[in-house]
Amino acid sequence: MASSGIEINAELKDEFNKMKQNKLATPMELLVMQLSDDKKSIIKKEDFCKESCTRDDLLEFLGQPELKKDCCYMVFDYKKKLTLIKWAPDTAPASKKMIYASTFSTVKTALDGCKNYIEASELDDFTESELAKTR
Repeated sequence: MASSGIEINAELKDEFNKMKQNKLATPMELLVMQLSDDKKSIIKKEDFCKESCTRDDLLEFLGQPELKKDCCYMVFDYKKKLTLIKWAPDTAPASKKMIYASTFSTVKTALDGCKNYIEASELDDFTESELAKTR
């Protein structure tokens, strides 16, 4: 359990493990997660099932009006390397940014297998070099 008391939904863990092991019927390139309405767990919001998801596709997704004021976590399969992303734009409410920040270490632990971690607050944080890093 996180210091925030928020846990990772079991179905989300299963979905991530299938993504990691390439066992999904349709390849998933971007798994988007969010805080549940009751603020007790991290759940799957949506996924992008494409043969290839580029940096530009990620930026287009994050450029949606509703994501300019909302936080989320994402697992991005970038060039066959999983990157865990915490998206907390500057325009999101401070209370929401704090919850996502305090839960990020729990998400990292629960979704073991990501080779890179990015904490982003603006689209410029997604440079090719940042996405290509391995930690």
